[in-house]
Amino acid sequence: MKTKNEFEVHTGQLVGHSMILEALLGHVVLTSPDQGDQVRQALIAGASAIQSNPNMTEHEKFGCVKTLESALDSMDRVHALLAQKRNP
Repeated sequence: MKTKNEFEVHTGQLVGHSMILEALLGHVVLTSPDQGDQVRQALIAGASAIQSNPNMTEHEKFGCVKTLESALDSMDRVHALLAQKRNP
């Protein structure tokens, strides 16, 4: 059985991985807004597909969708900052 410390280490690793991916997605938005829009649409479609996946528990779906929503939020924030810099 896993100890509480082991679960916390894994949780921290997942948060770190999410942050890395969000930074990379933000970079896509900055370097290629059109490509960023395509990635954004793919994430939205993925979230929709996850919600209707019969092979996942509700907790798994919740965790996955919240992670995808966080990534989308990060992309939106970078996009807004980019727009703000272009139109001060």
